[in-house]
Amino acid sequence: MHCRVALAALLLACPVAAAAQDESSSGQFDPAGDSGLPRFAGLRGSFAFVNNASTTVPATPPTGLHASFDQGGGGSVYIGARLPEGFRVELEGLYRNLPIRSVNVGGIGTDYVAGGHANLGAPMVNLLFDFPVSEFPARPFIGAGLGGAYISADAADNSGNDYLRTSSWHFAYQFMGGLEFPMSDSSRVTAMYRWLQVNDVNSKCGISGAASFACKARFNTQSLDLGLEMDM
Repeated sequence: MHCRVALAALLLACPVAAAAQDESSSGQFDPAGDSGLPRFAGLRGSFAFVNNASTTVPATPPTGLHASFDQGGGGSVYIGARLPEGFRVELEGLYRNLPIRSVNVGGIGTDYVAGGHANLGAPMVNLLFDFPVSEFPARPFIGAGLGGAYISADAADNSGNDYLRTSSWHFAYQFMGGLEFPMSDSSRVTAMYRWLQVNDVNSKCGISGAASFACKARFNTQSLDLGLEMDM
């Protein structure tokens, strides 16, 4: 976990010195086919296909708790600016809605059918790098982001057992990679994979009856995002 956070922070910090040294547009990354405009904005729609939350209930003895979510969806809106050497930075606001599918208590292989949901909203700061390819139908990119995520989640079954509840803000980080397909010099369609994680989420959890134990949960969601981006 610490390595992932450190990598995300390093990626976000890398271009700052280069940007300070070159304030003019002469060093701006401008491959063939791009408009050369310094800013961009876009929309992304997300299909979330791997989603889960895990924690340890501090009962006697401590018991592992794992909640699985069905496929969900969401989207994001973002604005950004191009930096030298192929980097770009963006401010993104994203949202996820994830219905609960099942809960596993104690890792014994028995999944309890549960009802509930997880809603996640997060403002993120992302740094991306466009690989300098030309004469290629799509341009690959990779990126990472840091931000804060508000998570509202609950998981319970029809027998009155309340397994997990939370509603709070926490630090989030993500990694992404994908392809850009040009529609014109100033617009493109994007397709990317996103891995987003939120750790140490303050929650109430339980293994039977009410969720009465204070616990820390880890939320993870992975998605495929399709988007439309335009230069400004």
